[in-house]
Amino acid sequence: MKNRRNYTMCFWVKFREDENEKILREVPVHADTKNKAKDIFQQDFPGVSQFELISP
Repeated sequence: MKNRRNYTMCFWVKFREDENEKILREVPVHADTKNKAKDIFQQDFPGVSQFELISP
């Protein structure tokens, strides 16, 4: 039997940061699925309500 590896994908998340939303940030999020990437991002950045998830 072959060894199976779980390959984590790297998603990128774009969002505006600061009170006036002047700073555009992009951060990598490593996850197995798009939904998991969203969950991880929202845990790491709980104050950000609007963001764009870019799939690999």
